[in-house]
Amino acid sequence: MLAEAVVAGAEKLRRKSSGHLSPSLVSICPMKTYKNWKRTRKPSTGAQLLLMNDGHYQEQEMVDDLIRAGFEVRSRQMEVHIGPMRGFIDGLILVDSKWCLLDCKAMSLHRYTAFKQRGFESESSIKVQMQLYLASNELQKEGIDSGFIYAKHKDSCRPYDLYFEWDPGFSHKMEEQVHSLLGELVPTPIRCSLCSSCRDRLECWGAEVVDFSGVHMSSLPGLVEQWKLGTNYKRYGKELVEEARVAFKKELGDKPVVFIDDLKVLRITPTRGGISQIKFVEKYGAAALTEVWEEKKISQMKVTEVEL
Repeated sequence: MLAEAVVAGAEKLRRKSSGHLSPSLVSICPMKTYKNWKRTRKPSTGAQLLLMNDGHYQEQEMVDDLIRAGFEVRSRQMEVHIGPMRGFIDGLILVDSKWCLLDCKAMSLHRYTAFKQRGFESESSIKVQMQLYLASNELQKEGIDSGFIYAKHKDSCRPYDLYFEWDPGFSHKMEEQVHSLLGELVPTPIRCSLCSSCRDRLECWGAEVVDFSGVHMSSLPGLVEQWKLGTNYKRYGKELVEEARVAFKKELGDKPVVFIDDLKVLRITPTRGGISQIKFVEKYGAAALTEVWEEKKISQMKVTEVEL
């Protein structure tokens, strides 16, 4: 009863269009920018609106954490203008006596892990947004040409930051794209890195993107979510273990064993046998290798996530 009422009440969080195009709606894909501007994309559900609203609270908490750590943060929600666009930055942060753009992102496990591993490659929309902000009249006037993405994993509160600098060529290219769209020009679909996971790709490219021949369609929603959650935690767990192993290796040094709290770190040197291809060729010749070389086909199952 309470949960249903809260989801229904989330409709009050839906923002009305201001009529202005914000940098947060601009994409490296002109078609996506056009749909964001025209509001032709499927509207957010009540649950999604709650999730976005929760992000706003967490981002404020992230700013509080930075201030508690001794950083000076100012100009919270400062309005900036870039050509026909306008938006609001999270703030400016003073780092090593230099003011930088600050953008806070509370991320799910999947986004957080991907962002740590691949940076802007996994979050191209954030890159576009930040580069446009740095090109704004207000930040250019203050001479601000770099910034930080401060990310936090929602569940564990583990922080991560990525420093970036202004790329004038990239931001100007994005501005030109916006000007062409505001001229009521419907963009022609252009293949880019986003196509493989875009939910609108079939509309742009038709069946050529996905070959459905021999494909069986099924639905197991509970198990699908279970697989996604387990896969993301497995990836994140591997990252945590590797981070700890680096520190343990440093503590072990040249010692045969070291106790770290309630963990025993032991140096082991296992012996494994095998045939060296190089030595085999040296002794019997390359022709002999081809006579004993054997290839086997192994059937495996590979699961990948797609957006439709």
